[in-house]
Order: sequence, then structure tokens, then C-alpha cells
Amino acid sequence: MSALDRDIRVLRYERQKLLDERGKLDARIKTIEQKIAALEKTTACSVPDSAQVFQAAEADSSQKEAAVASGSVTESSSFEEKFELFRSLFFGRGDVFAKGYKGSNGKIAYSVVCTNLFNPKICARSAANDLRFKCADFG
Repeated sequence: MSALDRDIRVLRYERQKLLDERGKLDARIKTIEQKIAALEKTTACSVPDSAQVFQAAEADSSQKEAAVASGSVTESSSFEEKFELFRSLFFGRGDVFAKGYKGSNGKIAYSVVCTNLFNPKICARSAANDLRFKCADFG
């Protein structure tokens, strides 16, 4: 048997193992979907999937933002409208977020992550090619 034949045999074996594993996963997914369907039938109200919840929240948020933008928030406005106005004034940057990690002492800690760090057109720190500085140093 040549080395090429051996490689082909090994690859076919690995392929078959992956196909078998995929078959098991497909069967497991089908079982889980059946359980979900059965549970939804037994509950008094069906639980909406995450996409429906997100769309409803997004539509509600855009309506509230429209009310805030139109300047219709007054002293007699509802708490929700006032809160949305407050939130619209103090929102976070989309390019900066916190990343959590577990420290060596077992405690959870957070550090700032910037999506523009390696984009020299936007980030002066990256353009300077010196990551020892903080973003705030470049103002």
C-alpha cells in the first residue's frame, strides 16, 4: 500500500466518522425540537423566540426615540418617555465595550476593548504603532 492510498483511506475514515457524528447531532436536534414543541403545546402561552422578542423591542424603542426626537417629552410625560430621553442623552460608544475575564485570583475583572485599535485610519494609538500608550493619551 502506497502512502497516497493510506492517506486516502485515513481521510475516508475521518469523513465517515464526521458523517456519523453529524447524524447523531441531527437526531439530537430533532429530539430537542420535538420536546420544545410538546412543551409549547402544554403551556398556557407560547414563548416567543428571540427574534420576535428583539423585533418587538426594536419597534417599541424606535417609537419611543421618535417621541424623544420630536421634543414631545414634557414635565407631564410618562416615566418611560422621560427615561428614554435620559437614555438618549447618555449612550455608550459603539466601538468601545467591556470584556470580562477571570483573573488568576479567581475574581472576575473587566477591561476596555476598542474595535478600532488596529485601524490606523481611525486610531492614533495604532497609527503610532505603540500599544504602551492608552487611548486617552491620544485624546
